[in-house]
Amino acid sequence: MKRSGWLLIFVCALLMSSAFGQDKCSVRTTHARYGTTCQGFVSTSAGQPLAPFSLLGTCTGDANGFFTCQGTQSFGGFVVPALDEGQSTVNPDCTGQITYNRGTPSELDINFLVLNEGKELRGMLQNAGSAVQCDLIRMDKDPD
Repeated sequence: MKRSGWLLIFVCALLMSSAFGQDKCSVRTTHARYGTTCQGFVSTSAGQPLAPFSLLGTCTGDANGFFTCQGTQSFGGFVVPALDEGQSTVNPDCTGQITYNRGTPSELDINFLVLNEGKELRGMLQNAGSAVQCDLIRMDKDPD
């Protein structure tokens, strides 16, 4: 009886530690520099049809979850610079949300997943009139 009691305690402790280990993400997980690509379709103004969209650039997340991004983007073949900044929220279950350019006409709302301990981020634009998916791949461990 004593032996099975210790075994039960050991098994319960093992299960609890693995459950706690699953919730492991925070803004520190995304404190890095990422190569960024986005593809999809966007409407350039209300009532307009969707046009192809692509982006290539870099994004850097700081220790507080603030992201600064720059690169080049194409709206239906019209190529322009991309400069975006925003505060992210990262949940313990490795889901997150970021709003770039809050309060401006170019505000972007993105829901994302943190994968492989922050080595990859995958996001989807939530704005109406868009169907865009982005992939961010870590370029270095810590930008500082």
